[in-house]
Amino acid sequence: MSFIIRGNISEEIDYKTWTFRTEADRENPFMTQVFNDLKEQGSILELFKVYKDVLDRSSDNDDPVYAKLAALFDAAKTPEVMQGHYYGITLGVRAGNMPESMAQYGNVLGLIWGSTLSNECPWVGKSLSPIESSNIKAITGQDTASQPIMLGINHFNRIHTRVLNPVAFQFLNSWMDLHPAPQEEQDAYNWEKNGAYFTGNHASSVNPKSPRPVFQLNYRYKPLANRVPNCWLIDELVEISPGLFLGQLCYATRKLLNDYDPERPAQYYQYQNFGYFLLLDKYWHSEARRLFPYLEIPPDAPGMKVPKITETLLQPGFNTFTFQEPPLPICNDELLKQTRAEAGQYPTILHYMKNCSLSLQDKMSNDSPYFSQLGELFNRGITPETMDGFYHGALVGWHSEGIFDLFGANTINMMNTHIGAPFSTWTGKRFDPIATERLKEITDGYETGQLPTVWGSNTQALRTLKERFVGRMMNLANIRSEEATQEEKIKLGYDLKNFFFIAHKAQSVYSQSVGKEVFQFNYRWPKLETIIPDCYCIDEMVQIAQGLFLGRLMYATNVVEPYDPYKDPSVYEYGMFGYFLLMDRKWQQIRLSIGYDLHNV
Repeated sequence: MSFIIRGNISEEIDYKTWTFRTEADRENPFMTQVFNDLKEQGSILELFKVYKDVLDRSSDNDDPVYAKLAALFDAAKTPEVMQGHYYGITLGVRAGNMPESMAQYGNVLGLIWGSTLSNECPWVGKSLSPIESSNIKAITGQDTASQPIMLGINHFNRIHTRVLNPVAFQFLNSWMDLHPAPQEEQDAYNWEKNGAYFTGNHASSVNPKSPRPVFQLNYRYKPLANRVPNCWLIDELVEISPGLFLGQLCYATRKLLNDYDPERPAQYYQYQNFGYFLLLDKYWHSEARRLFPYLEIPPDAPGMKVPKITETLLQPGFNTFTFQEPPLPICNDELLKQTRAEAGQYPTILHYMKNCSLSLQDKMSNDSPYFSQLGELFNRGITPETMDGFYHGALVGWHSEGIFDLFGANTINMMNTHIGAPFSTWTGKRFDPIATERLKEITDGYETGQLPTVWGSNTQALRTLKERFVGRMMNLANIRSEEATQEEKIKLGYDLKNFFFIAHKAQSVYSQSVGKEVFQFNYRWPKLETIIPDCYCIDEMVQIAQGLFLGRLMYATNVVEPYDPYKDPSVYEYGMFGYFLLMDRKWQQIRLSIGYDLHNV
């Protein structure tokens, strides 16, 4: 059994179950090797990734991995009718049948594929749907069909952060006459173009080396209008695990200039195996997103099994604010009344925060009334004595101050919404103990540990291609970072810790929160080696509900004055540049359910 973590909500799913037909030869020595290989991996899909990595570096047309895949293909059961959307992964490309004397070094095609497009392939999957009976003859030439026939199409994606993918995408777009995917598909699955039609039905394999029943994907019918080489192609599928399908690419090698005649026997066209691929349904989306980031599977893609809000979550604690009593003189009772009235329209406080965030993104006004409401909630929040462990983070909205406040437009929020958010890697903050001597060293003796003080870090996920691209940029910028432990990676969903800070209770540095005690995150100590602009930053945070914390980003606008903790903070003219949330696991469950700020999940 594999223990799969989705947004810190665990669910036990068996990702190691094979689906073999009754006549499968389990004693095949290659099958024995496969079973042993799987013991070292977390899932069958992870095993296939290992095989794919081997084939990417191999020029052997008869690499032992191909023998293992052939044994699995022979053992797997024949799928029932396939219908719906499937992500796809190319495992390896072969050069067909090759003389044994040439095979060891002859698969130049596979080696080129493995060293170029294997991990940035434009092809990302297929979809199948039933063909209307009236259209069967127009496509296949048959008056009727003895079994259901499906019509399928392939999906393609452009990865802007890669070099070869956009080139290959443009070539396929032109050569295959790809057309834009429906907007709902683009939103749900993140693929951009569709093309290369095929029919799908049960049939006998056309590959003489795999004589068995398969689910066949036939690109060869002339009305499908496929160009070379797809007009010579027949894919064949078997189900290797529930919802996971192993496919082989069978290309005709004879009579290539003749029109395809489905009545002729397969040997007439002399089909050969040119490689293997996988298709996977929605139950494998989380595992595929982890293992194959180039697919760019959205965090809220269908089948990610995002938890629904249960009755136990819709309890009073999730719609009840926790405020400091008595309120400070800076608080505004009328503004609180307005805020309560608006927040009361939603099932939970987090629903209200999501609405604030969406409104700030939509209006792009620096003077939005939501900033006033958030400020009121902050001034009334309870200051934690200390913090410990990991908390998930979500952005509420950026706010523009100083030179960024142009004619009342929230320029920073605008840039983040349209440019920055899709590249976000931030998942939250972690709080850990810090030894007194270490604290004194970092702060040059200013901090002595008399107040409960913690070592803080921001957590980053580097799993998708975009995130890994940002990770490489962090390396180039020489950002001080620590790799997450394996336990943190698996259970908490982040891979890196950086942008470190010293945190404890302190007086707010914001002019609109005079006298307010906050939990302060100080990034300004030079020995933290924080880069610009965060070396000018002091975050402030309060609790606004049990397990839910509202934070704000405070940046010095007087950046000429060197940081000196002995000086009055007003010297640095701190401006309020935005609000964020930190939350525990229960609030995170609600967040996933309502789809709030999932860029960094």
